Amino acid sequence: MHTIENLNNKRLSILHLKYFFLCFSVSVAIPLAAKPQSDSAFQFLKSIKGSFTYFNVDNLDQVYLITANNQLKKLNANGDSVAVFNDVKNTATPILLMLPIH
Repeated sequence: MHTIENLNNKRLSILHLKYFFLCFSVSVAIPLAAKPQSDSAFQFLKSIKGSFTYFNVDNLDQVYLITANNQLKKLNANGDSVAVFNDVKNTATPILLMLPIH
């Protein structure tokens, strides 16, 4: 009976090793096979350098930024500065979503 118990323990050990090898192989193979989505509608176009406390883009692709100095900047779709307003409080940010600056 002692040998049957040893045999079962060996089989269990081999089963654990096979399971470990399978999990390890899958965890290595999946990241190697994964590729980024190529049909996404989103593309990286440009970056805007600076220190901002708020950022938003409206339906016309105009960018609204509030700097750390409470200055509101509006950029057009090309990234060119269109308007600058000084001393804007951060509590005005929800209003910016509803009131576009012309």
